[in-house]
Parts: sequence; structure tokens; C-alpha cells
Amino acid sequence: MTELRTLDQWRVGAFCLEQRLALQTHNATSNPTSPFATINTEDAGDMLAHRVPPHAVPPHAIPHGASDDEHAYLANARYWYDWPVDLPFNHAALDTDGHIVAIHCDIRTAKSMLADFTAANNTTNPIALPDTIQTIRDRYPAMITRPWHLIDRLASILLDDLKKFPHAWNTPHAPPSPPTLPTSSTTPPTTASAISPSIPHDNNLGTPSSTTSSDTPTHDHDSSQANHANRANVHIHPDARVLPHVVFITDNGPIVIDHHATINPFTIIQGPCYIGPHTTVAPHTQIRGPVSVGPFCVIGGEVSHSAIDAYSNKAHLGYLGHAIVGQWVNLGADTNVSNLKNTYGPVRVQLTPPPLFPPHSPPHPPSQSSPHSLPRSPLQSRKLSSDDTEPNLNFQANVDANAQAQADAGPENSQLTKLGPLIGDHVRTAIGTRIPTGSCIATASMIATSRFCPKYVPPMTFLTDDGPTPYDPPRLIQSIERMMQRRQQSLDPQHRQRLLQPFYPTCH
Repeated sequence: MTELRTLDQWRVGAFCLEQRLALQTHNATSNPTSPFATINTEDAGDMLAHRVPPHAVPPHAIPHGASDDEHAYLANARYWYDWPVDLPFNHAALDTDGHIVAIHCDIRTAKSMLADFTAANNTTNPIALPDTIQTIRDRYPAMITRPWHLIDRLASILLDDLKKFPHAWNTPHAPPSPPTLPTSSTTPPTTASAISPSIPHDNNLGTPSSTTSSDTPTHDHDSSQANHANRANVHIHPDARVLPHVVFITDNGPIVIDHHATINPFTIIQGPCYIGPHTTVAPHTQIRGPVSVGPFCVIGGEVSHSAIDAYSNKAHLGYLGHAIVGQWVNLGADTNVSNLKNTYGPVRVQLTPPPLFPPHSPPHPPSQSSPHSLPRSPLQSRKLSSDDTEPNLNFQANVDANAQAQADAGPENSQLTKLGPLIGDHVRTAIGTRIPTGSCIATASMIATSRFCPKYVPPMTFLTDDGPTPYDPPRLIQSIERMMQRRQQSLDPQHRQRLLQPFYPTCH
């Protein structure tokens, strides 16, 4: 999940870390957050690093020009709840497991801690707090330490975020919205009231447990008090479009439709749910919260208990459940995921490449004449010949011994009964793709197989019925740029450089 972006840049819930801090510090009685730093989440421990672009060097630099006596607020990107922005000076907040949530100190102390941490090349142990820093313990929930924790805590994270609406729309210091795409002069009216007068606007209309945009509202209860309470649970930005025959169900939590989002007819949305700016929800879509959808997405089919980041498409029929989806992902029509084992047991997740084959069981390539094998991809590094005894499965020629040792660790028990896939940025699936329970599909992979997708797919892998092969980086980048140009966006130079360099596959 962090090959191209650090965890503080991932959106699970309505906000990423930077947006949450901006909203919180605007409301805080004191504002110690200039400058602030975040924990580098690419490492397994509580490594502190200033907020810099991903993979920049050095990772722990404090901004130039900052006085040593200025206050610094260091926030842990693994902590997905509201930060203690009113933390007293020279104090550190610890979660229930003893991990650092935040530190409020001066720049001099911050520099010293970060320098010691970097010098020790410490990637597994918590940062050492100096004697001048006092700790506040056990007031804050445990932070995220494994990717599936985001799924386990999605409901609570999202409910916390949705409490900030509609105030978040009026916060001067909130982060700017994504760029607005060019619109045609024939675009329909953008205000919901121009589409249907009965659409709630933060929120004066609705029914006790549901709100419908049809002309005939439904009434499930007679209590006017319950009716008033549920009206306030649907927040629709004035620039959003909600077409007729859309049903909002708020029994389990609120629903927020952000600006320039479009909800098409016959859609059912059950809260808690956040639909981001400029996102389109296709007709007849079923969304069962907790669900968060980032900006500029297209959502269709059936979605439950999932977080989808910006510019990703799940536009067609198919089921997505208990899943984390990165940016610029495209799930082909009828892509379906499993989120529950037939045994109803806990789901195990393979976060690193498993051994390719069991010992003493060399694989054989599928027959070229087999009716079940697809044509080989032109992006594969070589074709099979009659002399081959096994397919080309060398994902990364330069995987070192340490990486292989991690790979041999095997799958981890998530202790969750329901868990779908973890999908990295720039992943694409062909039509009819079937993804098993607890899968990890790493960055920039392409799935085009008639069989079930493997539980683990390494980064930059082109997977067909003939097996996985490395995705040629220049052609991969070309296809990514084509997708981004459709949204008037361009590939970040740092991301381009990362895609051109081999990196060890990981979903940590």
C-alpha cells in the first residue's frame, strides 16, 4: 500500500491525515501545529518523519527557517482518529498499547529525537522520549498496525469524520478541494433543489429512518422527534446533484454527499457513508455503510464496508466488500470479491510474496493449445518455448535475502471473519475477475485471468492464465498516463521514478 504513497496520504474515511489536522487545529483553543510532522508509516515501528513527498531524502528534515524555540506537533499517521491538538507543551500522548500518538515539543527537541532515531536506523522500536517529555496514557484508542485494522475500524473512523459536516464545508483553513474538471455549457443545474425540491439540504426534509428524493416520502415511524433526528443525518452539499428515487437510510449512521457529486436514480445508500467531490454513483447502485469514497470516482454495483480512494472506478455490476482500494484503480465489469470464508473462520492475509511452488513439485506451463489458456500478454518479458520446464515467475530479479526471509514468514491471521482485498494504487482488473478472501493486490498490477486471482499479486505484475510476468515499466507508465489524461491529470514525477525502479513488494 505504500510503494507510491505514505499512509498519511491515504484516505480512509472522509479525510486523510493532513485534512484532519487542518480541521482540528482550526477549532482548537491552542494551535501548536506550525510546523507539524508525521510518522513515516513505511516502517513497522513508530518512526517519526516530517511531512515530505513520498520517498524523499532526507525523510526526517525539519523545514528550513524554523526557529529551535518554535513549537512542533508530531502526529502519528497510523492514528486515524482525532488527534489531541490541545496536548500540553512537552507532553506525548500514547495509545492503549503504548505507541506514540502525538508529541508537542519545541523544534530543538524534535530535531534531536529524529536525529537519534535516524542514526540508529531504527525501523522497529518506538522512538526514545527525552526526560523532558511527560506522557499521557490510555486516553486514545489503539492505532493502526496492520492493514486490515483499517477495515476493522472503518465504521468508527468514518463516524468521527462525518461529525465534522456540514461545518467542514465552511472551515477557512480546510485543505483545498481537488481541481474541478471542465464542464460543458449544457451541464444540468448543479444544485440539488433544481433537480428535486424534496432533496434534503442539511437537512429540513426526510423521514424517520430514511430520506427519499421521490415526491412521496416514506414514513416508518410516527415520532416527530425521531423524524427530526434522522433529518439531520443526511448532509448534501448545495452543489451536489441527487436525482429522483434515491433512498438514504440513516439508521446506522449519517450520510454526506460532497460538492459536485452526482447520485443517479434508484440508488440506495445506507450510512455511515461519505461520497467525495465530483464522484458519480451509477443508477441502481447499492451502498451499505460503512463506506467512504474519495473524489472523482465512479461507483456502481454493490459496495459494502469499504474505503475507495480518489480517481478509482468500480462503475459496473459486481460486489466489493470489506476492501481497501487505492487511487487510480479500475475494476472491470463483474469483478467480484469474497469477504467471507466458507468455514466462517478467521481470514489469513499474505502481505509478502509466498513461496512460488511447494518443494519437489515443479510447475508446468499450460498447454499452448489448451482451450482454457488466454493469449500471452505482449508485455511479458519472454514467451514460453518447447524447452521450458516452468513459466517465467521471476517477479523481481533483485529481491535480496532479507526480502526473501520476509516472504517466507507466510500469511498472517487477521482475526477477522470478514475481510476482502487490499488493493494498491493503479491496479486494474479485467471483466469477470474473481478475487478471493483476504487478497493483497499490490501497486500497478493487471489481473486478466479466467481463474480465481491469487491471494497475493506482487507490484507491477501482469497476470494471465499463463501465469504472472513483470509489467514492462515504460508500457505500464504509458497506460497509467492514458488513464490520468482522461481526467485531465498527469503522473507525478516522483511516482514515475518509483515505477521505473524495482521496489520490494509489500502491502505494509
